[in-house]
Amino acid sequence: AWNVLFIFLMLEVLGFTAFGVDASALGDRMSINLTLVLTAVAFKWVVKDELPHVSYLTILDKYILLGFAMMCCQGLENLYVSCLHKNTGEQVDNLFIIFGIASLIAKNVWVVSVYFKKSKPLTFKQLSHRENNNLVNEISGDFSGVSGECIDRVCDIPRLSDATPSRKFEHKSK
Repeated sequence: AWNVLFIFLMLEVLGFTAFGVDASALGDRMSINLTLVLTAVAFKWVVKDELPHVSYLTILDKYILLGFAMMCCQGLENLYVSCLHKNTGEQVDNLFIIFGIASLIAKNVWVVSVYFKKSKPLTFKQLSHRENNNLVNEISGDFSGVSGECIDRVCDIPRLSDATPSRKFEHKSK
């Protein structure tokens, strides 16, 4: 997902190049903005098949939606400066550049912090609990997502619901 984030970040950064064009040239500014929006839509269309299909918004989906919102705000700002406030266009551009860069930094800090918060290393207790659950699944016959080391042998792993500290379970073959 980092390669998707980086490419989308570059598209957003390129959106700031429109501020280098004179505010009176609305067509040139909007062509930069709309080209980047269409590129982002095409990129999202290509990438969507590579990502897991889930019914909720992932961090990556939220990141991309915020990027689209920023690009739309840039387009509206271009229209505002060009048509409505020709005299104060440079000041509005400067304020929007500061706001845009600050929001871009905040969004990326948010994504990185969420990523590192979710990818904390597991403690020994969590790891042993996970292994215990895998072995219990093997013993009870639920072999989805487990390696199957416990099949055809005696296992000394208690079920989590058992109160006794140790109990032997045997896999009965037919």
